[in-house]
Parts: sequence; C-alpha cells; structure tokens
Amino acid sequence: MNNYADAIKNYRIKEGYTQEQLGELLEISPSAVAMYESGERVPRDSVKIRIANLLKKPVGEIFFNK
Repeated sequence: MNNYADAIKNYRIKEGYTQEQLGELLEISPSAVAMYESGERVPRDSVKIRIANLLKKPVGEIFFNK
C-alpha cells in the first residue's frame, strides 16, 4: 500500500470521520475516498490540499512523507 493511502486512512480515523463523511466534506464520493485509501487512485492537487486541511496536516506529511 502507498504511504499516502495509509496516511489518509489513519488521519481520517484519528479525526473521527467515516469515508462517507470525509467524502461529503470534500464533495467527492465515498468510493473515491476508498480508492485513495487503497492506493488505487491519487487525488488531484486541489483535492490533496482539501484533504490535508480537513485532516489538519501539511500536504507534505500526507502525500510526500515529509
């Protein structure tokens, strides 16, 4: 599994969101969240920023392991 995929899932759970809730807040489908968490898809840059903001983490920490 990709590091960003694990990070999204772990931080989502830590913040208390379900995949459905995170998808709703991001205005994307829960299946898109599931695909990000499984590493099947990589979010667009604009979505990366929104994910990082919602999960209260820097983009680099989630997506670039920095």
